[in-house]
Amino acid sequence: MNSQPADRGRRDPDVPDPRQFAAYQELDPSQQAVIDQLAESLTRQSWSSRKRLYASRVLRMGALTMATGVPVAIAAGAPDWVGALLGGSAALLEGSIQVFRHEERALTEIRRYRSELGEYADFLAAQSDYRHYPRPYDLLVDRLSQIRHQAQRADLLILSRPSTDKSGEVAGH
Repeated sequence: MNSQPADRGRRDPDVPDPRQFAAYQELDPSQQAVIDQLAESLTRQSWSSRKRLYASRVLRMGALTMATGVPVAIAAGAPDWVGALLGGSAALLEGSIQVFRHEERALTEIRRYRSELGEYADFLAAQSDYRHYPRPYDLLVDRLSQIRHQAQRADLLILSRPSTDKSGEVAGH
């Protein structure tokens, strides 16, 4: 997966165009419409997960930069409020990272995207279980539903865990 976000309206290069596959041609128009929506959804997911991961890294770098600025400000003889502002801002950013768990959630999104993309590609190419299954479209819908359910559960588990500090201790204890 490259690090460039997908342009709006353009398909992610990792998401195959379904119209080029026999499995797509064999579907009825309503099923084709669902597959077209899936291709668009995968592109949005790819863009969204990359954006979330990038944002978490920017927040983390901001927190590190501000925290590093505290001893520099003190050594440079800056007014006390400068060090306090840098330290407080670093703590606020780090707290935001821990509370909203941006990176963990981004990684969950990326795993979901990869799983859905794999199922989509296998379906289109009639690979794996799709080759011998009597109704491959139904198998795809079932597997995508399972993947989405697992991703939702994982996201809820991430958000429900108590925040921990860098030593692994529960924050505030």
